[in-house]
Amino acid sequence: MKAGELLAILFFILLPFLSFSQPAGGSFGDPVVNIDFGSAATGPNFTASTGYQRIYTDCPNDGNYIIATRSPNCFSSAWHILPEDHTPGDTNGYMMVVNSDPVAGKDFYRQTVTGLCPNTTYEFAAWIININKKDNLYPNVTFTIETPNGTVLKNINTGDIEKTATPEWKKYSVTFTTQPGQPDIVLAIKNNAPGGSIPGNDLALDDITFRPAGPTLNPVITGTGSNSTHLCEGDTRSLEFTTADVSTFYTSPRYQWQQSDDGINWMDIPGNSATHPAYTASFVNVPAGAYYYRMLVAETANFNSPSCRVASDPISVTVDPPPVIAAETLPVCEGSTLQLNLEATGFFKWTGPNGWTSTEQKPAIPHIQLNQAGTYSVTINNGLCTYNRTTKVTVNPLPHADAGQDIMLCEGESTTLNASGGIMYQWSPATGLSDPNTQNPVAKPLTTTTYTVLVTSASGCQASAKVTLKVSPKIEVNAGDDQITVQKHPVYLKGTVNRNSDYYIVWEPSDFLDNPHSLTPIATPLHDITYTLKAFTSDGCPMNEDQVFIRVYQSLEIPNTFSPNGDGINDTWNIAALNTYPHSVLTVYNRYGNVAFRSVGYPDAWDGKNGGKDLPAGIYYYTIDLKERNEKTISGWVVILR
Repeated sequence: MKAGELLAILFFILLPFLSFSQPAGGSFGDPVVNIDFGSAATGPNFTASTGYQRIYTDCPNDGNYIIATRSPNCFSSAWHILPEDHTPGDTNGYMMVVNSDPVAGKDFYRQTVTGLCPNTTYEFAAWIININKKDNLYPNVTFTIETPNGTVLKNINTGDIEKTATPEWKKYSVTFTTQPGQPDIVLAIKNNAPGGSIPGNDLALDDITFRPAGPTLNPVITGTGSNSTHLCEGDTRSLEFTTADVSTFYTSPRYQWQQSDDGINWMDIPGNSATHPAYTASFVNVPAGAYYYRMLVAETANFNSPSCRVASDPISVTVDPPPVIAAETLPVCEGSTLQLNLEATGFFKWTGPNGWTSTEQKPAIPHIQLNQAGTYSVTINNGLCTYNRTTKVTVNPLPHADAGQDIMLCEGESTTLNASGGIMYQWSPATGLSDPNTQNPVAKPLTTTTYTVLVTSASGCQASAKVTLKVSPKIEVNAGDDQITVQKHPVYLKGTVNRNSDYYIVWEPSDFLDNPHSLTPIATPLHDITYTLKAFTSDGCPMNEDQVFIRVYQSLEIPNTFSPNGDGINDTWNIAALNTYPHSVLTVYNRYGNVAFRSVGYPDAWDGKNGGKDLPAGIYYYTIDLKERNEKTISGWVVILR
């Protein structure tokens, strides 16, 4: 193998490692060329030449490209979906999406860049993303920077840009120097890997920039070694800014200091374009805020062209505002916590009424009283400045909340509550109230309830009061079950009520009762009677009553003889009180067991006949079934005399 062939092989093997480079540390100017392929405001912008074909559908095939605001879901989801381009803050901005040609080495982007400065060092940068997420056919891109006549100034090769699980933009950059007398260059971008029939070797390109590059300037504030400091509002100070010596980089450097209030938009400071890098800034009663300074440098011959200037990192001067107390007049309510709020850093010394002191930034005074109202002062020292601030504290008295006297209600009754002492009222619980947010709601609770009213004064202070509505439940009374007894036999009444106290009772009528004021009196009635048990509450709520019926059966007197001979004396068998048993059955038998007489209820006394014929004198036997609960059948004999 010839030596030339060996060198060529080594060159292509080592090319990805030798030609890819990050720019050395240093300072840079503002971008003089910024190719972002268009924005939402301007629309797509593509002015380069290319060996590929542009299409206007979502998914370009091999050898085609699109200028798009997003990367669509193409080729059976083989591509990452990019919802936006790379440019920060550029909503609906554009990028170049490329599906590589099957033939490797074609330029898919070639652009002549004008307006650079001759014999000046620049940083070139671009952002690329491998949009394929499935296959292992990776983009491999070479950026070539050359003169218009083809002289290569710098190559940068990305190597294989491997796939990633999620979309991942990568920046590639390199520095180069334009030739003397030649301000223009040509940027060519080609893909060293071929496309194919399967998805792969597909990429998106965005944000191609060129900006001047120079030595590290390292601006500092003289005497501090730092590029930032703080001042106090109202200070009068002078600060000198200096940078590193750049004479070894520039033959004839020229400087210009600039000022900004946001670190983005810069303005030249008049009278400070010179051959000396130092600048003195004067601060006289400058308002609080951030102030930024930076230095531009370029060769004197090129200085008037912004494309040639390199900018330092900014120096920041922060003018701190004075501390702020939350309020110059601070009203609080008696008994609450006074919180003094101070936005500041440093050391604090508070003083207040009655000898009160504190060294806290935001001290709190719990349970503040009326005699603690007055002026509170604080001295703040933050190491740079000393400030004095005051706030006047007003302690408002609590309202005299009153909810009225406790009230007794009968079940089902309502009453009007009466609160006083403020301008707003809120009752709780709301159960049983017509409106919990009024001064005088109507209350109709079902059970005894204690209501609390929160009273708010005109100054916003609050106090509460309580009132209890005692609800007397309806008295329930039961006189017991109806009963049956026999004349002169006592029965026990069984009355009940639904409470243990705060009531009294009476039975009416009181006839035949041993104690009409007992729930369980003894009754010995001589006849049927209905008793009414009346129950009264001691709190004056409505009474209630219930009734019980006592069925009283009379005692039977059964004579054992009668003489039905028509003399008008003892002609019938008169059984006293049997007719008070309307369902009773009297059966009389002769001595042979035959029924001689039968009667239900015994409405008429027996006259000694059967079927209208007189029965012979003699002894007859009888049974009496009273047909009453707990009463036994009565039996005996009776003699008919003739």
